[in-house]
Amino acid sequence: FYTFMYCKKSRGASLGFTLIEILLVIVILGVISVIAIPNFSQAHKNMILKKQSEDISYLMRYAQSRAITKRNYVQLIFDSEFTSYRLLAAENSMDDIEDMEFRSFSSRLARTRRINDKILVKSDTLSVLFYPDGKIEKTSFDVCNKNKCFTLTTRVQRGNIRMLGPNKNE
Repeated sequence: FYTFMYCKKSRGASLGFTLIEILLVIVILGVISVIAIPNFSQAHKNMILKKQSEDISYLMRYAQSRAITKRNYVQLIFDSEFTSYRLLAAENSMDDIEDMEFRSFSSRLARTRRINDKILVKSDTLSVLFYPDGKIEKTSFDVCNKNKCFTLTTRVQRGNIRMLGPNKNE
């Protein structure tokens, strides 16, 4: 005669687990899962924040590279609510930036990208201009969730995009 763990009966006593032992293990696993799930949830939110920040930073580096290789101005532009962003290229290279017209260009990276609903982007400007000589307009963006922020900045070093953080969101 076998019990739970294929243990044989020995001298009239079962070597299997009692109901109380099984319930105790279930309670312990329940307590561990109650503690672990919120930590996993927060880690997932932070992972989404970091990924969104890295995506914007990567696209900014691509824009700088394209401006240099095509010898043309490129602009990263956000919509007015900071819910999406895309790249545009100058239609013609003029000396006066104010008169330049920017248009979409054909590239997989030039498509409009959505910002995750749980992410908030803050900045005092809606666009960043990338120059054909490698310079980048000086600006910074805060990419935040409820707890943390990454700062994407071009102010630290000329022609360089830096991702700083994560910083606690206040």
